[in-house]
Amino acid sequence: MTLLVISLTSCQYNIISYNKIKNYIQKNKTEFDNFPFIKFERDLKLNKIIWDKYIVADIWKEDRIYHFEGFYLEVIITNKKPDSNTIGMTDEEKAKFLFINDKPELVIDKIYDRNERMKNFWGPDWSDD
Repeated sequence: MTLLVISLTSCQYNIISYNKIKNYIQKNKTEFDNFPFIKFERDLKLNKIIWDKYIVADIWKEDRIYHFEGFYLEVIITNKKPDSNTIGMTDEEKAKFLFINDKPELVIDKIYDRNERMKNFWGPDWSDD
């Protein structure tokens, strides 16, 4: 009898989390025009995942890189609040104005370290320390 063992290191990425996110994006692919970010975040439980801002082109958009074992999820979030004043608002109130307007990108990079991954975006001198 042969026992087949598949380890996470042989896959070099967390295939379970990757497939969960991939299937969610595929299922909702036609809806990513004004898709509520709060729904996306809750459905995928992203509030428990470490992320970094990448490109902040203007005050209305934020490009987030969510870090997973061996892959990342890139999401561009648009703030559709009529003005940028969020003083005194709770996170829940702010979230009502956040939307995804482009299909999120899921990339297998086989990198486990967040700092190492972000060097690919910001350059070799990047550090969160």
